[in-house]
Amino acid sequence: MKAIILPLALAAALLAAGCGRDGQKAAHDEHDGHDHTGHDHAAVAAVAQEDQVDHDDHAGHDHGAAEASDLDQPVETLFAASCEHAMKTHACDECRYEVGVARAPADLFTGGLLHKAVPARAPVRAPLELTGEVLFDERRVAHLAPPAEGVVRRVLATVGDRVRRGDVLVEIESGEAAQAAAALRGARAQLAAATQAHERATALREQGIAAQKDLQAAAQELEAARIRVDAAAAQAARLGVTADANVGDATGLLRLRAPRDGTVLTLHAVGGERAHTEEVMATIGDIDVVWVRADLYERDLARLRQAGDGSLPAAVSVRAWPGQSFAGTVDFVSPSIDEASRTVKLRVTVPNPDRRLLAGMFAAVQVLLTGDGDALVLPLDAVLEDEGRRFVFTHHEGDYYVRRPVTTGRTWGDIIEITGGLRGDETVVAEGAFLLKSDVLRSKMGAGCAD
Repeated sequence: MKAIILPLALAAALLAAGCGRDGQKAAHDEHDGHDHTGHDHAAVAAVAQEDQVDHDDHAGHDHGAAEASDLDQPVETLFAASCEHAMKTHACDECRYEVGVARAPADLFTGGLLHKAVPARAPVRAPLELTGEVLFDERRVAHLAPPAEGVVRRVLATVGDRVRRGDVLVEIESGEAAQAAAALRGARAQLAAATQAHERATALREQGIAAQKDLQAAAQELEAARIRVDAAAAQAARLGVTADANVGDATGLLRLRAPRDGTVLTLHAVGGERAHTEEVMATIGDIDVVWVRADLYERDLARLRQAGDGSLPAAVSVRAWPGQSFAGTVDFVSPSIDEASRTVKLRVTVPNPDRRLLAGMFAAVQVLLTGDGDALVLPLDAVLEDEGRRFVFTHHEGDYYVRRPVTTGRTWGDIIEITGGLRGDETVVAEGAFLLKSDVLRSKMGAGCAD
């Protein structure tokens, strides 16, 4: 009886295997622990082949493993595709990345997180590569050193403080300042006495009591006293003190004041330390605009001159902000050559409203000389890369943007040439496009729809 049941069970299992994975699983369960020696190997091979085909169908379902990249498919095909959630793939929050589509609501643009751009034709630029250093714009800063030797008594500001012209930054006790204040007060006292003497001599002369020479002597002394006051006041002013009790007194209190509105950029002052006249104690100003001073070699001077005597656009990049460039303008070229380096100093003025460029940074500079013709260009931020292929996100409809392949040419500053892939009338995502890239490429990080 057992000999009859076993072949019947095998036949039923093979039949079930031909009906799909559920039958295959049943057959497999039926045979667990049985001896398969002598069974129909062709039937078993058929089951294995059926299982492999079914597995391959599932592996390729909606995951694109065996399909062409979305970059190689027409936009119409991508937006016509449906996913396993019974909806258009591009509209599915879980699956839209599979067709290279990202959703970017309008508030992301109005809020400044994303920015749009349209390809435009612009003159071709031929970058002249230089190296340089970020510096303060000397027209916008003031370096303060104490006018006299002394000891720091109080520090009333810190780096980063916004100050107004006349604000006290540091108080310094100075013997030299005390002497200057005392000299000024003494000179003023002498002036007061000389003034009284002159007035008395004048009255006596009018009464015929004093001689003319006495009046002349009093007048000379009065003039001398005035000269001494002027000299003492000038010395006191040089040191920043006066004889007024609320400004400076016999203790020689110096008050180092901000000469302009701005920000405290540097401050080297600690209570109790010595203050020296040759050492800068504070720097006041702003870095909303900075200079980049670059070295231009003699061999490149002719190229620069041929580009014209007017201002030339430039792009500056620093290691602190890789992949970013800061637009500037060449506004000065030195009329002399540095004898040691045999280079010409060139200055680029760069707006720095977010203060990312700091004085002392080394910089790479591209002076954008005029080339031949024009080209279709986009902001550099708009062009992204994935596995060696470059693409941009173009607007399709509503809030949906789809990535499209492009070929690129030359790059100058924050501009890149588009040589293929765009007509020129598309709206693309520029600044912030990397956020859409991160969303679309999440499949490489293990995301995807459910099996």
